[in-house]
Amino acid sequence: MTIVGFEQGKNGKIKEYLPNSKQLSSEREKRIMFFHLFNAYVGKEMKIGKKEMLQGKNIYEILRNKIEKMFFVPCIFPWKSPVTTAFTPNKSSHNINLFVRGGYQKVIDPSVSVEEAAKWIALISDGKQFRFLAGLDDMFLHLVYERAKMVNRENNVLLYEKSIVIQNHRDEVPDTLLIPSYHMIDKDNLGNEPVVAEHMQTVLKTLNDTKIRQIYLVYPKHTMFKKHINVRIPHQVSLEEEEYNVKVVPYSFSFCTRQEKRIDKNMLKRF
Repeated sequence: MTIVGFEQGKNGKIKEYLPNSKQLSSEREKRIMFFHLFNAYVGKEMKIGKKEMLQGKNIYEILRNKIEKMFFVPCIFPWKSPVTTAFTPNKSSHNINLFVRGGYQKVIDPSVSVEEAAKWIALISDGKQFRFLAGLDDMFLHLVYERAKMVNRENNVLLYEKSIVIQNHRDEVPDTLLIPSYHMIDKDNLGNEPVVAEHMQTVLKTLNDTKIRQIYLVYPKHTMFKKHINVRIPHQVSLEEEEYNVKVVPYSFSFCTRQEKRIDKNMLKRF
């Protein structure tokens, strides 16, 4: 399983794990991609804005800057001594105290809920050090799920452990199954791709045992995989070819490059 995110080493240094993408060349673009995955993974109440995705040299700094901006006010001034703020002993206060000991002296904004601040801090801390690690496949699943909900507002979209089902609001239209996985596949060598072979077993079982008739296998787009591929499986399902639709579909992350260029262009306008 591929892991993405960051973790703090014993020496205090941050090690970053960015998603591999053949569409994106720079670490900055891959970091933007990570935060789009992150936003889909953690839920709408804990999202990182597009401009915030660039406010830091690594994932940890960006998340830390977000938390500080939302919940804390600085208490270090050239003419005053640093102020240390401590909270009563409980899980929430422990996370906050750990955060302010990380090289900053901050006080929490009095208008902010301590529980809300602690929730954000707990996202990047295990109580001993700072880290956020998640499975890339799972994050990609959530990203495709959020996208499916956005383009299927009239339909019911269900998230499962490794797949997504779109229940059409029209009874006469069969449901759709999406099986996303963050693997770089070769369109000319699909038969030898282990992940595709595994997913095809799910396809066969679904077509034979359920009423789902449309299935999309979703993988990242790259130079060797740019277009939809129709899949025919005669003699393996008890259906005529026109009765089902199975496709291997590329998911593009080129919007990360466009986003970076738009932000850079807007920043140049200020000068």
